[in-house]
Amino acid sequence: MSYNIKEEQTQMIIYKGFTIDDYKTSVMVGFGNSIGNMVWKRLDWCLSWVNHNPNGLSWGNSKVDCKQLAFAILHDYVKREYSLPPEKSFSIVSDVYEDFAKDFVEKFAVDWTLYGDKIGEWLESA
Repeated sequence: MSYNIKEEQTQMIIYKGFTIDDYKTSVMVGFGNSIGNMVWKRLDWCLSWVNHNPNGLSWGNSKVDCKQLAFAILHDYVKREYSLPPEKSFSIVSDVYEDFAKDFVEKFAVDWTLYGDKIGEWLESA
């Protein structure tokens, strides 16, 4: 099933995860026309859509927390990249986020960066 909804990306999207004090995690999303012109915000965990773990996001393992982060990244990306309402984004993401967790989130290092074009490529092949 391919999700190539539009031809070209209109903005750059970057996701960054990092650990603070060896145990707290934070995930930011940056978006803008270029690296030097990015707006950064904390990633919404999307707990109102799926709730695998309301206590935090994790990565680099096969725990259920990774699924929460996978859903949050994909939901945010699809909404931004394809200018879709949250309900439409949910219908696309709900079918593939567990595979995205296995392909990406479970493999993330302690601190990581994921560019939106890699997510787009993955969605096209999903």
